[in-house]
Amino acid sequence: MRLDQENIFFEKPAAELVDGVLGDTIATGGGDSVNPMWLYVGPKLESGSVVLTLETADDTAFTNAVSLCSFKLDDNASIRGKVPLGVKNFLRIKASESTTPTNDTALAIVAALAVDVDFK
Repeated sequence: MRLDQENIFFEKPAAELVDGVLGDTIATGGGDSVNPMWLYVGPKLESGSVVLTLETADDTAFTNAVSLCSFKLDDNASIRGKVPLGVKNFLRIKASESTTPTNDTALAIVAALAVDVDFK
């Protein structure tokens, strides 16, 4: 899997993924792709959990934000999935329902868009 710095929402220690934390805004140009990008969040947590919501909007203030999907990052597995249809001009990730996420073996939890995801 290759990550482009312009397509990274965040690289944070797990303990910083608390309610209300927002990832960086990524400009997409709007519209749905024939071959949508992958959303990757990982590695998995060692304990605790956090719900992450992928939001889209027409402006960087996310005035009328629309939630495309929500997922729970926990100790089961990292998140890998295609970005859903309905993308507007900007994307971001918002954390909520955090229960003391920890991951002492990884320097950071990464959330990013990728062209491909290595499933090995």
